Amino acid sequence: MKAQLGSSAKNEEVGRIVLDQLCPAVHAILLDGLKTHVRSFFGKVKNSAWKVVEDSIDTGKVKLMCILLQLRFNIVLLLVLQLLLLLLLLVR
Repeated sequence: MKAQLGSSAKNEEVGRIVLDQLCPAVHAILLDGLKTHVRSFFGKVKNSAWKVVEDSIDTGKVKLMCILLQLRFNIVLLLVLQLLLLLLLLVR
């Protein structure tokens, strides 16, 4: 039941609010004051909001699901950028 509360399939308005308002707000909070790089055993490592989320969750299935979500998001973003590039080339 809890998983259905934020489901856009059950309530499109809730899904829109979560994606359009809540997610950007949480992202902005995570980025506020975030250092661009952190020190590690391997030297300086680039820091990001996703890294904060990954390091904050337990290992196992939840972490795997977050990583898969990040990968899907990156794939969609890449496809959108490719479409924009294609449109720009077609306009010329």
